[in-house]
Amino acid sequence: MASWPRCFACLRVLSCICLALTLPCPTRRAAAQPGAAEERQRLLQIKRAWGDPEQLASWGADGDGTPHCNWTYVSCDAAGRVASLALPNVTLAGAVVPDAIGGLADLKVLNLYNTSVVGGFPKFLYSCTGITRIDLPHNQLEGELPADIGRLGKSLTYLALHYTNFTGEIPAKVSKLKKLRYLALNQNQLTGTIPPELGELTNLETLKLEQNSFSRGKLRESKHWKLDEPDVLELVPEQALWTHTGKYCSATIVGILVAVEQQSYRSPPSGARKADAVAEGHSGLASCPTLIWLDLHGNELSGEVPAAQWTETKLINLQLKNNGHLTGTLPKKLYWNLTRVSIENNRFTGHLPVAAAQLKKFYIANNLFSGSIPADLVTGMPLLKELNLAGNQLSGVIP
Repeated sequence: MASWPRCFACLRVLSCICLALTLPCPTRRAAAQPGAAEERQRLLQIKRAWGDPEQLASWGADGDGTPHCNWTYVSCDAAGRVASLALPNVTLAGAVVPDAIGGLADLKVLNLYNTSVVGGFPKFLYSCTGITRIDLPHNQLEGELPADIGRLGKSLTYLALHYTNFTGEIPAKVSKLKKLRYLALNQNQLTGTIPPELGELTNLETLKLEQNSFSRGKLRESKHWKLDEPDVLELVPEQALWTHTGKYCSATIVGILVAVEQQSYRSPPSGARKADAVAEGHSGLASCPTLIWLDLHGNELSGEVPAAQWTETKLINLQLKNNGHLTGTLPKKLYWNLTRVSIENNRFTGHLPVAAAQLKKFYIANNLFSGSIPADLVTGMPLLKELNLAGNQLSGVIP
């Protein structure tokens, strides 16, 4: 009989062991989901890495009881987790982007616009699996973009890396960022071809690639892009006109901006003379019924601009200045939607238009326009604010 108490004791021990095995482990949970105290410490690490700048004076020391969610430039979600770290235009000269940011597991937005941070691409952001927006332009970042950049997560919609110093090629794995709507890689030192995989970004609304050193490439499935007004597609010139004009001018694209001042069109299609290629390019652009913004200034374009270019149903801004050799005439009435025409320093001829109801800025200096200045120039352009007619062969009195 004495053995029965021992058996009951064994059963009690076994029950406790089983219960312990089924209960969650507090230590492991805390490690997986760091609390407010740990996030506070990470923010203080970030502050120290940036040299304790005075702009972050509100980020208290360890003994300060101010909630970190109340600190300047920090925003938290409803659960009190850091969701946004936004310091645009805060000078952090010479500081790196600290890897402690990667420990903010619920971070959704990182904005270090124009903070003068240095270093390479912050791969530690791969740990922020829910991040939706990364803003790092106008900084001193350098090196190559990582080949596994697609690991940035399935939620990323906005990636701005323009006006930095990144080199090398655009990684093909950027196509893994399927929710991406905005991609800005312009004003870097990128080389190679534009990867055709960019065409797989079916949610893309804005793509900026201009002012790099790309060789010729071909985009695939660009007809699926959802470039909606007033978004623009910014590319290097030869890819915008020579090769893909017709494809880019699909029904879903409303803007083509080629901001490439002081660059020239280097490579017309095989077997075509440059002037012929320019005329072909303009004709293709004129066939885009949804085009709203065309900027080709500061290149070496030549040839005649077709009359259809002035009668686009959506075109509001046309800039062809500083090409030197463009020719053609203006219609008697410019289309209703045009608000800005800038065609200075070319070889346009003929008479001035008498009406452009929405025109606000009209720059035609240093061309070959002739005849008298229309007496009803002002009444025909009631919204006109800026006018430059210098350097032509006009006569008469300015109304």
